[in-house]
Amino acid sequence: MDRYLILFTLLAALATAVVSLFVHFSAKKEERRWKVFKEYHELIRMLSRGPGHENEKRETQTAVVFELRNFEKYKDVSLRLVKSKFEDWTKGKSEDQFDFLDKELLETIKFFEGK
Repeated sequence: MDRYLILFTLLAALATAVVSLFVHFSAKKEERRWKVFKEYHELIRMLSRGPGHENEKRETQTAVVFELRNFEKYKDVSLRLVKSKFEDWTKGKSEDQFDFLDKELLETIKFFEGK
C-alpha cells in the first residue's frame, strides 16, 4: 500500500511540474508574440511619420524599411506596404533620381519576393 502511495505522490508531483512548465512556456510565448507585435507596429508608425527633420526622417525610414525584413510573420503585409510606399515616393522619378530610401524600398521588395 505504501508503494502505491509513494508512486501516486510522485506521479502527482510530476504532473504538477509538467503543467507548470506548460503554463510558463505558454506565457513566455505569448509575451514574445506581443513584443514582436508592438515592435512591428512601432516600425510601421516610424515609416509613416518618422522624426521631425526631413533628412533624419528619410534616414530613419530607410532603416525601418530594412528592419521590416526581420519580421517574417508580417512578410505579406510588409511587401504590400513597401510596394505602396515605393510607388508613392518614386512617382515621376527616373531610377537615376532614386535616393537611398527609394533604393532600400526596391531592395526590400526584391528581398520579400525572393529575387
